[in-house]
Amino acid sequence: TRLQILEKLGECHVSLGNQDQARQYFQEALSLLEQTGASEDTLAYHETRSNLYLYTGQLCMEHEALQAYQHGIQSLEACLNIAMDEETEKTLRPKLSGAYCTVAELYLTDLCYEDNAETECESYLEKALQIKDVDGEPLVDA
Repeated sequence: TRLQILEKLGECHVSLGNQDQARQYFQEALSLLEQTGASEDTLAYHETRSNLYLYTGQLCMEHEALQAYQHGIQSLEACLNIAMDEETEKTLRPKLSGAYCTVAELYLTDLCYEDNAETECESYLEKALQIKDVDGEPLVDA
């Protein structure tokens, strides 16, 4: 589909070091995803949406990156609410935990001068620590 092609083009441009072009493809794919009227209560919709936003977040800085990561996290959380099998949850939990850690890291770097940087960093790390694997162990080493 066109959506998949745009996502792959974005990935290719990231590999080639063309970050601006890659971001443009990811944003075009997000726009197409929203326009197509894809069912927002499906796992496929939220997985695709989270991937695109997380890719975009990697290519942005400061508040733009934060906003993209927050949208990606929102979709990953929706995926976990929709997921019906343990295998799917096994793949989603580490992604969500990693996304929380990435936002915490953002508050240690790009957003370190924000008034609430320390509090937000701790909050996102706590969220990452709360996500457990199937054995009940945190996915993040503290």
